[in-house]
Parts: sequence; C-alpha cells; structure tokens
Amino acid sequence: MATRDDHGIRAQRCLVFLVAIWLKSSLAQGRRDVSVKLAKAPDGTVRTFKGDDGDVIDCVVFHKQPAFKHPRLHNHKIQMEPSSYPNGLRLSNQITNELMQPWHAKGECPAGTVPIKRPLSNSPKTKRRDRDRIDMINEVLNPHQQYAVVHYPGFNGSIHGTSGTYSVWNPWVARGEDYSVAQMWVIAGTGDDLNTIEAGWHVNPELTGGYKTKFFTYWTSDHYELSGCYNLECPGFVQVSKVFAVGAALPVSTYQGPQVERNITLDLDSESENWWLYVEGNPIGYFPSELFTNLCYGADRVDWGGQIYDSTGTLGTQTMTQMGSGHIASEGFGKASYISGLTIRTFDSTELATSVLHKTVTAPSCYSLQQSDDVVYFGGPGCPYG
Repeated sequence: MATRDDHGIRAQRCLVFLVAIWLKSSLAQGRRDVSVKLAKAPDGTVRTFKGDDGDVIDCVVFHKQPAFKHPRLHNHKIQMEPSSYPNGLRLSNQITNELMQPWHAKGECPAGTVPIKRPLSNSPKTKRRDRDRIDMINEVLNPHQQYAVVHYPGFNGSIHGTSGTYSVWNPWVARGEDYSVAQMWVIAGTGDDLNTIEAGWHVNPELTGGYKTKFFTYWTSDHYELSGCYNLECPGFVQVSKVFAVGAALPVSTYQGPQVERNITLDLDSESENWWLYVEGNPIGYFPSELFTNLCYGADRVDWGGQIYDSTGTLGTQTMTQMGSGHIASEGFGKASYISGLTIRTFDSTELATSVLHKTVTAPSCYSLQQSDDVVYFGGPGCPYG
C-alpha cells in the first residue's frame, strides 16, 4: 500500500514534470515568433547562392553595393585596400579555412562583385534598443540590456585600432525579440553625438530570422537614433572582399570540445581616416570617415565582451537568454566564452590592453566576467528563476 509520503513524492514529481512541459512550451512559442520573409535581391546582383544553412548570398557588382547610395558618399574616394596593415597583416583575398562560410559550398562570387547576405524584408534597420547603451558606461541600469564587458579608456581620439580573438558559440535565446552578442565597440563622442563601430557575432532572431550564430557589424553616428545599421542593410559600410559575407553564419565551438575562434580587427587608416574591418587578418571592407563626426579622428574608448537583450525588461533577473557559451566565466577554456589577445593601437604604438582594463558586469548573479592573463572569459546562463 502506498503511504502518504509516496503520494507526496509522486505529486511533487508530477508538478515538476508539468512545470518543465509548460516552460519548454513557453520557450518554444517565443522562439517560433520569427518572420523569415526575405527582401528582394539588390540592384546589381549577377549571381545568387543559397547555403545549406539558409543564408542567401547575392553577388553584387562592386559599384552597385548599398554604401554608395549614402548622400555623404557621392564624392567618396574608394579605397580598395588599406594604406598600411596593423600588426603585420597582409592582404589576402582567398578562401581560407577561417573564412569558410556554408554558402561557399555552392560557389564563389565572380571578380568585380562582392557577397552581400540578403536581409529579411522586415529586419530592424537601426539598433534603437541600444539607445540607452551609454547608460552602461555610466553604470546606470537599463531594464532590457545586460553586459559583461571590459573597457579600455582612451582620451580625445587617442585610439586608432583594436584587435581580439573571440571564441564563437551558439547561446540559447529565449524569445524571438531577444538577442545575445559577443563583440567589440570602438566609441567616440557623447550624448546625441555618440559614434560607434561594432563587430562580432550574435544570435539575433528578429534580425536574421533564426537562432544560428552570425557574424555582424554595426555603426551609428548619432547615438543609435537615425543613422547606422547592421551589416550592409543600409548605405554605409563598403565591402571590398569578394570572399567573406558580413552577416552570414559562422561555425561554433563545442562544450569541452573543439573551439572555434575568429580574430577581429578594427583599424583607422592613417591616410584615408576610414575604419577598416579585418577578419583573421583579411581586410573585408571599411566604414568611410564621412559617416562620422568623431570617429574619423580616432576612438575615445574600446569595449569588448558580451551583451544580452531581454525583451521582458526584468533587469535580466528572469531571463533564460544565455551570454557567451551559456556557462560562467570561472569554468575557463573549452567551457566558457572568451576573448584573447586584446590589443590597442594608438597613433605611435600597439600594445596588449589587459593590464589597464576596467570591468562592468551589470547582472553578476546571471552573467560573469573573469580575466586570466591575456584572456577575458565572460558569459552565463541567465537567471530563469530570479
């Protein structure tokens, strides 16, 4: 005969099972709420590839790419390669293992064209959710944004370049309106005159239509108000490489298994004052100096690390959206997300930045950050139960 304790244990197990089913159903419902209708092929498209991962890549005639429709770039002098290369980097326009993307299995863009990932027809053009990002710098809580980052404080445009090697992961994002990011920011100006250039990887369902990890760039010249966009989704970034598609999918690391890394560099060209983007030492393209009011002279500050957006606005205390690998920083290599080899270039030198970094972790019970020599580990599982 079953005892009262037996019935109690069974009831508890049943309750746990029902809660798990409800939670899984709720999360799945949120994750389904993503539109995947693509925009039309851009003008100047001569060939289109569809990768097995679903990315659609259009090969667009170089001079027809979106950048040159920007009103400030009508008389822009095109720069096909940097005037100099930071840290001994040299030009390469070949498909290496580090630059391989799923669409390459279908072919290559022909000479005279550049690969552009086709966006969603309704993707957000501007990053208005980051309108209050500057509050993080002043350590003012934003109910939707959480960060685990390190900062290198420069002054009056003293920073002319930065580089770091990121491990790439696929964190769980709880809702279609949420996102998880690992990136670098170069920053100049304040208030409505804030300029930033950003690059890294993210899981951003509302932007990409799914939950795969994608490379991305972003820029703004007015504190995320009207200017700027992701990737090549508006006039701005000039794509030069015919190999690497900004915004396309990346391979990801395995917990306690192989680690996938990508080195990302942003560097101010000393002659043109354009900010060049490099991936694994390969120049991909640049952000023209004409786009900016402050960054054209150099950056005042650089940030590296992770960010999540929680659409419920609960100060990050009731979200299952993960940052980095979804594991805490203290787990270390092979388990936690990391950035290694952080460097800063000023007008006359290049140096490792780890000895002068300041840290900000806005929700330390949910996400963490830890520095070990020249490696910064960051991330966490979120806070599903407050």
